[in-house]
Amino acid sequence: MLQVTCEYYMKHGACIPRCVHTVVVSVQHSEKISLEDLRADVMTKVIRAVIPEKYLNGNTTFHINPCGLFVVGGPQVGGGFLAPFALTVFYGSSF
Repeated sequence: MLQVTCEYYMKHGACIPRCVHTVVVSVQHSEKISLEDLRADVMTKVIRAVIPEKYLNGNTTFHINPCGLFVVGGPQVGGGFLAPFALTVFYGSSF
């Protein structure tokens, strides 16, 4: 899951990006990688590789796997009222 919140300003009717306010990334990973290594890799290989540096500043907030380890995921952990819908959307109708 990736979520990027940006700040914009209007100029002659156009919405111009000012900066990235917050980046949230949650990724499932192997139990063989530490949370610290995962966070460092996501920051360098994903966030800094994709978002132009001019939009990142000292006020940009980064949340990388903010809930900690994410080793188990997918249909095994999908449950609850919306589980059949979510499984179909994310994994297809043949799960």
